[in-house]
Amino acid sequence: MRMLAKVRRAGWTVWIILGGALLLVGVGLLGGGANHGASAVVAGSAPAAMLGPKVTPANVAGTPPVAHQPAASGRQVIEQGSVTLEVTHVAHAVAVLTAKTVAAGGYVAASSMNGSGSSAMGNLTLRVPATVFRSFLSGVGRIGHVVGETQSGTDVTGEVNNLAVEIGATRSEIAGYERLYQKASSMSDLLQIEQALTQAEANLLNLEQQAAGIHQAVRLATITVSITPVPVVVASRGVQVGAVFRGSLATMLSVGRLLLAGVVWVAPWAVLAAAVAAVVRWWRRRRPARLLS
Repeated sequence: MRMLAKVRRAGWTVWIILGGALLLVGVGLLGGGANHGASAVVAGSAPAAMLGPKVTPANVAGTPPVAHQPAASGRQVIEQGSVTLEVTHVAHAVAVLTAKTVAAGGYVAASSMNGSGSSAMGNLTLRVPATVFRSFLSGVGRIGHVVGETQSGTDVTGEVNNLAVEIGATRSEIAGYERLYQKASSMSDLLQIEQALTQAEANLLNLEQQAAGIHQAVRLATITVSITPVPVVVASRGVQVGAVFRGSLATMLSVGRLLLAGVVWVAPWAVLAAAVAAVVRWWRRRRPARLLS
């Protein structure tokens, strides 16, 4: 009987211990789930479908890092030039200029041909490295006869520096928004920060594209070439003394030949007329003499 009572007391103790353990486990699970959900909202991990994907403008723009740095050493200058050429064969000149541009490390930005044969005309827009701009422009002039040539340079150092400052400030602004985004405690705050962050990222993308365009224009100079055929020489219609003299001499010779021919033609008749006139005069002189006798 004593053993049976001990077993019964031990059984109740086991059940009490098991029940308490199960109660503690349940409370722990419920409390941990509630804390996890609250921490998720505080951390700013709202549903991705509501907040949209995160975008890094620097990666999208794909611009070289040098385009975002201030022009600390040297000047940033955009070189431009134009040449008007007269050549014998326009198509051949276009082919030669295209090959020279590629060999110099540049490319043909635009090309057009108008007309055909001896009346053909060509226009090229070439982009060549700024380091060879001057020598390349001189080489273009050796392809034909240079009718006109211009060179110009635009200093954009100040613009490059200003863009670099704006890009740095915009990136700092984006970093600040991202820190606020992580600390937001409500959905309305998350949405407001997300809107401001998206606008700042769009501004950064625009600034980086401007910087990349200027960097490209500084690195590659622009040369426009207008190619025309050599004009056909046409005799001038103005008064030329030599030509007038030669024409007058030829006319005089022609008139002289006509007069000579006329004299030759009239000579027999003149001889005949002279003979008749002589006979008439002789007869008239003889007639008074006969009347007196």
